[in-house]
Amino acid sequence: MDYGLATMGSYMIFQSHGYAGIIVYHYTNDEFLAFDLACPNDFQNGCSVEYISSELVLKCKCCGTTFSIFDGYPRNNADIYPSPLHQYSTSLSKDNVLYITN
Repeated sequence: MDYGLATMGSYMIFQSHGYAGIIVYHYTNDEFLAFDLACPNDFQNGCSVEYISSELVLKCKCCGTTFSIFDGYPRNNADIYPSPLHQYSTSLSKDNVLYITN
C-alpha cells in the first residue's frame, strides 16, 4: 500500500484509471472507499468532479453538484441529479495490498 494512504482521512487520485480517474479515500482503520471522478450527470461531455477536502465532498466542475466522499451520493441538486458517483469495491489484504475492483 502506498504510504500516501497510510492514515485515516488521507486520499490519493489515480488519473489514469477509471473513466475520469479514481479517488481512493482511507475511511477507517482497514476500510477504503474508491469512486470514479466522472460526474454521473454529464460524463459524456467530459465532466468530472474534484475533491474538496475541507468539505469532504467531490464537486462537479460542470453542474456544481456535490457528492459525499463517504457514500458518493449527491448532497445538493439531488432532486435534479439523483445519481451517485460510481463506486468501486475495495479490499485490503493481510500484506497491506489494497485491491480496487469494478
